[in-house]
Amino acid sequence: MDAVAREVSNEIGKDVVSINAPGFAGPTQSKGHQVANHTLFETLVGTAEPPKTTGYDVNLIGEYNIDGDLWVLKKYFEEMGINVLSTFTGDCCHDEIKWMHRARLSLVRCQRSATYIARLLEEKYNVPYMKVDFFGIRYCRENLMAIGDYFGIPERAEKVINDRLEKIEPELEYLKEKLRGKKVWVFSGGPKNWHLPEPLEEELGMEVVAVSTMFEHEDGYEKIKKRVREETVIVDDPNSLEMEEIIENYKPDIILSGIKEKYLAHKLGFPCILIHSYENGPYIGFEGFLNLARDIHASIYNPVWDMIEFEKVV
Repeated sequence: MDAVAREVSNEIGKDVVSINAPGFAGPTQSKGHQVANHTLFETLVGTAEPPKTTGYDVNLIGEYNIDGDLWVLKKYFEEMGINVLSTFTGDCCHDEIKWMHRARLSLVRCQRSATYIARLLEEKYNVPYMKVDFFGIRYCRENLMAIGDYFGIPERAEKVINDRLEKIEPELEYLKEKLRGKKVWVFSGGPKNWHLPEPLEEELGMEVVAVSTMFEHEDGYEKIKKRVREETVIVDDPNSLEMEEIIENYKPDIILSGIKEKYLAHKLGFPCILIHSYENGPYIGFEGFLNLARDIHASIYNPVWDMIEFEKVV
């Protein structure tokens, strides 16, 4: 593959990168992410200069622009006067990866798939990185303030925060009253499993009864344990039978999961919304959390659950 990539690159005069991660290089995606991070760093980063730089340039790492997440965050940063020099890799062009080394700070969103390249940038180019979380009101507020403090512009961060809160708080309070006490099971691929439990409980009044993940590492499970209640069940990559057992034993009112779990839940008579590709996203940031709350509310209170003809698991 490497030889073919070099040959084609010479023929067309453009970079062709070969990433050797057959089957994602392991039983899950995680190892494949690591291989891709290292390969792109070694072949592209530092090989070109950006058209211009500012004193407020950041890399947004581990941001894949799911249903417009990136555009929400870019708007926040734009209003704060911060320039997103490079995105890794949602809505990104290949040249942006080449000049990641010129950023003043790397912001790591998906800390499972992309912390690798942030560390490499720090080691070779002295670009510090900050792990950030923009799911939920408190996390979004705290992280925007941390970024504002880093660049010495906390007042700009406060302005963005206050503007968004003023717009979403009335409807969010209404939804919280409707969702208070509802049970939720979070089943995601990685960091959302520890991003979401606290916001769902603190800001929507829900009860997280179960958390499961497909390719989390030991450090991720430690983070999950710190952010859930003592009685919350944590399961690694449950199969279909285990999913049925969790539904039967813990009776969630809704499940937040990926596409392959959604229809099993529906067959058992339980609402489920997509937390990977989203239903009516984006789900990031202040307005994104409101979108998530709307979708949870709409799914739980959908009258179809009172009309199903087969017996629900009890």
